[in-house]
This record gives sequence, C-alpha cells and structure tokens, in this order.
Amino acid sequence: RGLRSYGFIAHDPAVRRAVCVQQPVVCEHPASPASLGFEVLATQVAGLKSLRRSGVWTRLAHAGPRVALEAPSCA
Repeated sequence: RGLRSYGFIAHDPAVRRAVCVQQPVVCEHPASPASLGFEVLATQVAGLKSLRRSGVWTRLAHAGPRVALEAPSCA
C-alpha cells in the first residue's frame, strides 16, 4: 500500500532563530526554505492550490501579537 509524501521541511537556520524569539517560522521568516516547506505541506494536506492565493498565509502572518510563555535559552 505505501505512504504518500506530501512534502518535507528543509533543515533551515531560520527555524532556530524563530524558536529563540518564540515566533512561528512562517511569520518570522516567511520566505525561508522551512516556511515554504510548511506552505507546500499545508497546501497538500488541505487540498488547496495555494495558501497564499486563498489568503490563509496572510491571515496567519497578521494574526496579532503572540505571547511568549517563557524565555528561551538559545545560544
């Protein structure tokens, strides 16, 4: 039967930077390889042609302030 691949998330230093400021990588670094991978994956799972055209990506990026729950320990 096998598994269907919906995409992948690239190893990307932008993820670490986003984690250090406790923000989603797709909001903090929307053009990064990891963000684009998340977009492709979400598009495939949702069955959409494009999250950007549907407005989902814009709403996510402008969802308002995010509250950090605790300070990260990033080096």
